[in-house]
Amino acid sequence: MVSTLPSTVLASAQTVVAISPENGGSLEQAPQQVELTYVRALDGAEVSATATGPDTSAVPADVEVDGSTVVVPVDDQGPGDYTVAVTVDGDTSTTGYTVLAPGEQAPDPGAPVGPLVVGVVLVALLVVALLTLRRWFRR
Repeated sequence: MVSTLPSTVLASAQTVVAISPENGGSLEQAPQQVELTYVRALDGAEVSATATGPDTSAVPADVEVDGSTVVVPVDDQGPGDYTVAVTVDGDTSTTGYTVLAPGEQAPDPGAPVGPLVVGVVLVALLVVALLTLRRWFRR
C-alpha cells in the first residue's frame, strides 16, 4: 500500500517541501507525530487532517500549525500501514509510512530481481525464438 502513495497531491501554492517521517518509509518504531512543511507560512489558513492506521478507519486528527509546518499527532496502532492526509485551504497532501513488526526488515528498494522472475523471462524468450524459427523453416 505504502509504495503506491503519492508524495503529495499538489494543486496550488500549498506546496509541501518536507515530510517527516519520510513518505513511503519503513519504521521500526511508530512516530508520535507526522510533520508536513509547506513552502510558505500557513498563518490564517484553514487546516485539517485525518489519520488512518492499520485498522483502516480514518480518524480526524488534531493539528498544530507552527509557521509553515503542520504537526499531526498519530496514535500507535501497532505494525502496518499508516496514511495521513492534511488539507490546507481545500488542497490535500497525503503521506504514508509503514511500521514494521518486531524482527521484520524493511524491503530493500535496490534488491535484485529474483531468480524465478529471470527464469520465467528467459523461458518466455526461448519459446518466442523457437516459434519464430519454426515458422521460418516452414516456408
